[in-house]
Amino acid sequence: MVAKDAKKYDRTDIAELWEDKEGIAHIEFKGNRDLKLPQVVDYMNKTIKLAEGEKKPVLVDLRKVDFATDGAVGKMISTDAEKITKAAAVLINIPTKRMRFLISFVLLTKKTSFPVKAFNDEKKAMEWLKTFLVKE
Repeated sequence: MVAKDAKKYDRTDIAELWEDKEGIAHIEFKGNRDLKLPQVVDYMNKTIKLAEGEKKPVLVDLRKVDFATDGAVGKMISTDAEKITKAAAVLINIPTKRMRFLISFVLLTKKTSFPVKAFNDEKKAMEWLKTFLVKE
């Protein structure tokens, strides 16, 4: 759910995107979808625009997604994502074995220039992401 105090907001047909007041970007995918590469390309373009060239910690909420292709998940951690991501916490449902397997496989086989970690607890994911915020 989009925070009421969101600093920036956008959406695509597959996700809502916003930045919270602390500077963490949120990407919440809509429910019961099988994500494919063309859909993810559109969301990535909007995410890059929303970030305005600044790297941020990102919470990627895949809990409502039933399945994603390898290409779609790979695009989420591609060189495009590296331009705007300090760290990514991926929220998944433990009962969704297909997604857990796919996320684990992609994280093991595709190297990124930013840390990526899977969570099933949003509070723990946010605590981890907050360690990547710049203290001023």
